[in-house]
Amino acid sequence: MNDDSEILRIHHEWIGLEESGKDEGILKLCSKDVVWLVPGLGALHGVEEVR
Repeated sequence: MNDDSEILRIHHEWIGLEESGKDEGILKLCSKDVVWLVPGLGALHGVEEVR
């Protein structure tokens, strides 16, 4: 499997989790030091803050 295929696999998994409301599954795809940029909130740092 090449890098592009792996990225697409993860993307499809992520979208499927979002659509089914399985937020914890999405967080399992993230590293511990994830940074999410949220409009109106700024940057959220780390899985616990994102949770």
